[in-house]
Amino acid sequence: MRWFVVLPLLVVGLGGCDKPAPGEACETTGDGFTRKDPCEHTCVEWEVTCADESVVVPGVCSGKTCEGDGDCPSGFGCAEVDSFSRACLPQSLCPEGFHSSAGGGGGNDEKPI
Repeated sequence: MRWFVVLPLLVVGLGGCDKPAPGEACETTGDGFTRKDPCEHTCVEWEVTCADESVVVPGVCSGKTCEGDGDCPSGFGCAEVDSFSRACLPQSLCPEGFHSSAGGGGGNDEKPI
């Protein structure tokens, strides 16, 4: 009888172990509705603009959504990852900070003109 309780917990526990952590390299498979993302949040495989207007393609898992750098853990900054959302990405991708669109962000990702 105990195996009915232990086995499902073991399967669920092992299933989450293979997800890359935020900032780790990732690669998706498929496209559109068939896209399979290995990350807990999002595998960012498209262009992200840095504060100095340079462009990087991270190829890493993002962290949680954010409004500004203060929402991200140490070593991460808040980046605009698509037209609708911002997420924590490793600051090493853009040492000068990430580009901030009008009305978004905070912390060191906004540069004075």
